[in-house]
Amino acid sequence: MHHHVIPLKVYLTIFGSLLFLTIATVGVSYMPTVPIVHLIGALIIAAIKTTLIVMFFMHVRYNSHLIWSFASLGFFFVLLFMVFMMGDYISQYYSLTPATHAVPFDKF
Repeated sequence: MHHHVIPLKVYLTIFGSLLFLTIATVGVSYMPTVPIVHLIGALIIAAIKTTLIVMFFMHVRYNSHLIWSFASLGFFFVLLFMVFMMGDYISQYYSLTPATHAVPFDKF
């Protein structure tokens, strides 16, 4: 098995990028916009940070296409779950109804 040696300069560059993106995430949270823009901005920045970590710190960039496929598949499923979760998060404001009389389970 071939082990690719990554120079220290690359690691430091990625570390600096991750610090910058963390500061950018905090900056997005203080923007004077609606909360959904904060959420979408933070998720985009988190996806970029995740890609950097997977590609360089987990050495996926220098591995075979099979490893690429499984890493991409995992990332796709996380993205799919996030889309379903966002659908639930966005729809919760439209399904609020007045509370009805709830009957406790021990009264059935």
